[in-house]
Amino acid sequence: MGNNALTPAQVFADSDQLAYLQWNQQGCFCLRTQASENNIPRVVQVADQGACRAISPKGLAVRTRVHEYGGRPYLVSQGSLYFCRDDTQQIMQIDIPSGKGDHWDDTPDMSRAKAITPDTSAGQLRYADFDHDPARQRLYAIREDHRSNPVINSLVAINLPGKTETVGETTDEGEILFCESDFIASPRLSPDGKYLAFITWSHPNMPWDNTELHVLALREDGQPHTHHVMSGVQDGAIQQLQFDATGKLWFISDVTGWWQLYCFPNLSDVLTTANASLHINDATPAFTPEQDCASPPWIVGQQQYAVTHDNHLICASVAHSLWRVHQKSADRSDKSTVIADNLSHVESIACHGGRIRMIAGTPDKAGALLEYARGQWHPLIQPELLPVSVDSIIAPVHITYETGTGVSGGKTNQAMESDDSPHEQAHALLYLPEAATTSRPPLIVTVHGGPSSSAKAWLNPMTQYWLQQGFAILDVDHRGSTGYGRRYRKRLYGDWGKIDIEDIIAAVHYVSSKQLINPDAVFIRGGSAGGYAVLAALCHSDLFKGGACYYGISDMAILAKETHKFESHYVEQLIGPLPAYAERYRERSPIHHIDKIQSPVLFLHGALDKVVPPQQAERLYQVLQPRIPGCQLITFADEAHGFRKTENQIKALEAETAFYNGILSQR
Repeated sequence: MGNNALTPAQVFADSDQLAYLQWNQQGCFCLRTQASENNIPRVVQVADQGACRAISPKGLAVRTRVHEYGGRPYLVSQGSLYFCRDDTQQIMQIDIPSGKGDHWDDTPDMSRAKAITPDTSAGQLRYADFDHDPARQRLYAIREDHRSNPVINSLVAINLPGKTETVGETTDEGEILFCESDFIASPRLSPDGKYLAFITWSHPNMPWDNTELHVLALREDGQPHTHHVMSGVQDGAIQQLQFDATGKLWFISDVTGWWQLYCFPNLSDVLTTANASLHINDATPAFTPEQDCASPPWIVGQQQYAVTHDNHLICASVAHSLWRVHQKSADRSDKSTVIADNLSHVESIACHGGRIRMIAGTPDKAGALLEYARGQWHPLIQPELLPVSVDSIIAPVHITYETGTGVSGGKTNQAMESDDSPHEQAHALLYLPEAATTSRPPLIVTVHGGPSSSAKAWLNPMTQYWLQQGFAILDVDHRGSTGYGRRYRKRLYGDWGKIDIEDIIAAVHYVSSKQLINPDAVFIRGGSAGGYAVLAALCHSDLFKGGACYYGISDMAILAKETHKFESHYVEQLIGPLPAYAERYRERSPIHHIDKIQSPVLFLHGALDKVVPPQQAERLYQVLQPRIPGCQLITFADEAHGFRKTENQIKALEAETAFYNGILSQR
């Protein structure tokens, strides 16, 4: 390491995260979370040259807890900001201060904000993913009601108070327009105010399994008079609804095996009678490559494509990071043009007045707000996350390798042994430190969460930290990851805890066979579903000398019983329904294979975690620690699923560094 090597504090101290880009006549806005403001997310307005002003009150976190994972928590429309405050989960309204650029007014405070939904005990009413109906003066939103058991998810219309009313004078918890499914997302109103489209799904499906597109035809008073459901989808999901200015309804679906774009023409031309219907075969596909143009909607309100003023489309492929413009050519056939090919992840896209902006990253840049102009992308907000030169940043190499061999790393375990099925392929990102040119470095295998998420190649300060510490990093996209099509993503169903572990082990064998790493100094880390992979890999392989398990799962049966509504049936897809598959749950649960774990584990968990209750870590630690003294448990009293506070993030990374170095020092 050099004198400019990153410290754990530097990894997190200057963090700056952007999300949920919105751009309309009111201006350009996004959600910004900075370590300098104690990681409190605030809505900011972005000027043409990149200057920012916060328009949500200081010290008040803008966040929704719908589905526990949250989603788009704000909307700007007709001079007002509507946002969900984290502490009470109320929707607040605040007038946007006037002025432009350097002449903006001071940041507003809470005295200027109105509550438009009631303050319920402990935020029992949660709201997200808003759309504004200016003609009827109301908001459409997803509402999650925790006052009952089970939790009820609804599509609601919320009446807006007049701008002259005082704070708290009028609140409305919302009139239910639809609540006949387990979940709802993406309420979008047509430009003429006649149609309200939304997406639904019910257990055991997740929103990337099988969903339905609904359209309510609204009377002038806002009451639905007809209800249409799109038919023709046997196996596939729909996400990210959006009306363009002409009234076309756009959406993304993976009915062909890839997340691709489709649209319906102006609904007024289609839904003219009560008996009119929508069918997937009547939707027009945009010309997109056989690549995923979206990621699984763990959160509501994503927008990973945009429609330009001249009805062109802007989208990006998840796996291959290619930006494309989709447009009508002279012969009326759809064409696409690459306008950027070095993006590793696109968080959101927005267009306005012929201009394009996006939040995205590259291997040498973190998530930035970029604008496309004159054939080039220009940064408007580019977080400075690393006190090191660009030349010292190490980019990954994408590798594809054979898997499905049932390799168990030297251990014999009937639950992990594979049949004689043909080899398949899996993927990973490999980072090698500078020292790898002279000696084979120790390796840290990183496993993403979900388990349907993916490895992302954009600049990650923590990855660069581990590289500076002398470790190689292997970020695995096991079967079940996104970005490689629906078939690859669903390959994990029924086999979670089996083929993903095979892929992790096969990846280590692959890089070891290339003599790229030290096979006697391999570690594994991951969070949530990735934390489960850590424990399962330690149970079924002796390749790993230690593992860092962040809020990971140890008992599948308890997870199925105790987790939150959103994922309460997800395990049925990944393993099988109970009680029929009770034995499989036992086979896949690390808590029932503790005797096979021979390497130390560092457990890091939030005491407030409702997704994976902390008892999962505590039970395993209590059994392992007497037998393996190197095991450690660190519980953060003020954290939930994922660590948000900078001091806790730093403490966790310091503990993890000491954990690995302590093991290496004993070799």
